[in-house]
Amino acid sequence: MIAGILFKAYTADEWAKGKIPSPGTRRTSSDSEGDKEFVVVKFNANATHINGSLITIDGDAVATLGTAGGPALAVGGRVGVLAIASATTTSTQTVVGTSYAWAQIYGKGRIRFGATSSGSILGNMLQLGADGVVAVGAAGSASAQLNGVQCMTASVAAAGLFPALLTYPKFLGIPA
Repeated sequence: MIAGILFKAYTADEWAKGKIPSPGTRRTSSDSEGDKEFVVVKFNANATHINGSLITIDGDAVATLGTAGGPALAVGGRVGVLAIASATTTSTQTVVGTSYAWAQIYGKGRIRFGATSSGSILGNMLQLGADGVVAVGAAGSASAQLNGVQCMTASVAAAGLFPALLTYPKFLGIPA
């Protein structure tokens, strides 16, 4: 059994006490939606974590809340979905200093859209938007384009969490 409850952010003190494994540790689980895979990530700065946000994950499992002007990742840079609350809420947890959390990287999950989308989003290119939200990519733009994130709903009528299928998400283009 791997320590650490999904859907919670941990402080550096809690990590030192063994309440969550080291960054990079993976965990699988199964539920009524199928198999899922999570990885422990580390945040090095004060942050307000928002459930369902996209995060960038470097080779040491250090995470940054994804932003359109975020860190310049090479093509193929890893992306995860922050899992700090139940799958149906966009609740937040504010942590001062270093913190640790689980990020989903595989299986059915929920991603956070920050605004409405006109028309169908099924099959459209998705990209990393401001503050870790998912945005529908502009035609002809590879900036921040994602591979391995498939939205499972036809349209987004309001900001919130929406079902998605994650298959080890990565950047196809370098963030703008």
